[in-house]
Amino acid sequence: MPYTHFQFIAYQVPTAAHGRVTRAMVPAFEPGTEIAAERFAPIRVEDSLPDDARIRLKRLAAAVKSASNNLKKGVKDAPNVLKVFVVPEFYFRPSGTRHCTYSYDDATRLFEQMDVMFVDPEFKDWLFVLGTVMWHMDEKRHWDEETQQWVEGKAHYRNSAVYVRGNQAPDSLRIIEKEVPSRLDGVPNPYVNDGAGYDPSTQQVFTDWLFRKSHVFDVGGVTCGLEICLDHAYSNHDPIGGNHRVLKNVLRDWPVVPAPDVKLHVLTAGGMKIAPQSVAAMPSGFILRNDGYSGDPQTELRSIGLYRRSVEFSSVVPASDLRGVANLKVIPQVGFLGFPDDQQIPIDGTQYSSFDQGLKFFPVQKLPR
Repeated sequence: MPYTHFQFIAYQVPTAAHGRVTRAMVPAFEPGTEIAAERFAPIRVEDSLPDDARIRLKRLAAAVKSASNNLKKGVKDAPNVLKVFVVPEFYFRPSGTRHCTYSYDDATRLFEQMDVMFVDPEFKDWLFVLGTVMWHMDEKRHWDEETQQWVEGKAHYRNSAVYVRGNQAPDSLRIIEKEVPSRLDGVPNPYVNDGAGYDPSTQQVFTDWLFRKSHVFDVGGVTCGLEICLDHAYSNHDPIGGNHRVLKNVLRDWPVVPAPDVKLHVLTAGGMKIAPQSVAAMPSGFILRNDGYSGDPQTELRSIGLYRRSVEFSSVVPASDLRGVANLKVIPQVGFLGFPDDQQIPIDGTQYSSFDQGLKFFPVQKLPR
């Protein structure tokens, strides 16, 4: 059955520290209490995983199970309704490791587990946007032909968003890299232009079309777009191009005209408000935001009206037009489900936000055609 509606479910949790944050250190919350497997069956999390990844995954699994149970109480858990479960940026950032990142091996095992944990038919009509994973990969020592000498390898750091299609494992997981580094990421990339870019080798990867086009993807006939925090940023100093606006730039550069009509624009963030100039979903589409480092609201759903050429809303333009400003309408939540103490993310209240932890449910909405 094709999807005619969707429901946004936000896992509202603080994931980044407040106060002065530098590249040298961004505190990560401790993994905390390990949730018993019976609390989130039929979701499975392997006990052989590294401690930090396993505990965070089990807490996430318990949140997903709570959301599913809540939907079963009504008629909203219908097969024509796509359930979109979104986690904020930085949820998977380990404490006590190099720059609060997973090693390549630990990140690989984490991704492999995410790929299969929502295989049960209970999640057939779900899309999971699982926040981001902070990890690093070490280059090996190698011979440089130009200098004719051995060169020590360096570390490459990633802030990778993950989305998973329920009931389609294996190979249900996809990874989208954050293109624009932020000082809040807390990793020692050699920044240029005051934090505007990665080192040349990394930047070359992120500008490849194979990686860029992955920001747009299809879920059962619903075209979605995904951005990570600073990738969504807009600057008034460059009103035509903007300074980042990754999703909108991808649609602008789409090789086939017209570009896909994005119905759901998902923003997983750590301190990024919705910028009307950066919204890229089609008119009558939606933008879904979940932010682990922000003031109220931490999570929000907005519907999209027409796009106009300026803030005065004159001259209608396509959604992919970089000059287009979206006319947005707030859609209020319909419910909030708090967590028991052992399911709370353990945070230091002097450093982190103190907003309520739990699941925020938004009303079922009709998808644009």
